[in-house]
Amino acid sequence: MSPSLRAPEVTLGLTWGQPIDIWSLGAMTFELVTGALGKIFNMTLLPGMTTDEIRLARIEELCGPFPASILHAAPHRATYFNLGGTLRKPLPA
Repeated sequence: MSPSLRAPEVTLGLTWGQPIDIWSLGAMTFELVTGALGKIFNMTLLPGMTTDEIRLARIEELCGPFPASILHAAPHRATYFNLGGTLRKPLPA
């Protein structure tokens, strides 16, 4: 799966289910309708950031902060988020 299509739940280690399927379907539909294949998010590599960090930051940029309920349940939250729920590595200004 293209990194830009991967649901945030996958990166955060949450249980697979309908939200992941819905995210993937929505992302694929966006790409098919717009012709922006592989470009739902600007995934240009940034110094010191992994593709997962960039994708989560781009999702937050588009959709707003991640809900506390998702972060609380996410096994990998400490890898990407501080205790207050902010990204450890935000996009450069």
